[in-house]
Amino acid sequence: EEEDLAKIETYYRHAAMRSAHVVYLGGVLAGALALVAIGVLSWILWRAGFSSPDVRTAFAAFAAGGVGALVSVMSRLTSGRLVVDYDIGRDTLRVFGALRPFIGAVFGLALFFALKSDVLNLQVGRSPANTFPFYVFLGFLAGFSERWAQDMLLGAGRSVLPTRRDNGEEPATTPERPA
Repeated sequence: EEEDLAKIETYYRHAAMRSAHVVYLGGVLAGALALVAIGVLSWILWRAGFSSPDVRTAFAAFAAGGVGALVSVMSRLTSGRLVVDYDIGRDTLRVFGALRPFIGAVFGLALFFALKSDVLNLQVGRSPANTFPFYVFLGFLAGFSERWAQDMLLGAGRSVLPTRRDNGEEPATTPERPA
């Protein structure tokens, strides 16, 4: 009986995980559809002449981040490396899935602004690092690998923000005046 119960439990966990994957992927696709709607709106604005090249590039990096997140989820799903908690409920899984493309899109946009503002400076071979394909590629990469994007942005933040002094004290944010 214990062996049969173990087989039933293994089957249940596998079926629950596959069902959770389907629900999560459905949420991801719903989030991606919302990004498509934003993309259509930006395309309309671009065709109407209401945006500059930088705005178009920012929208493209945003969209590429969302696509990167979608591809990341699908890649992990097909390789069996997508881990979701099936006990949290279908609605929660769906919402988490729908947020995933937006998280990737925001990372793509944040990386675009970090590069554009020279907070983050990358040397890329012989080609200039300020081209449309460069920003779109890095936007996709930021959405595909949130960990990579976080490392890039946190590294840029460390170069901008003041660091702790050797004695552990925070640096003064305003100049100290003599008493």
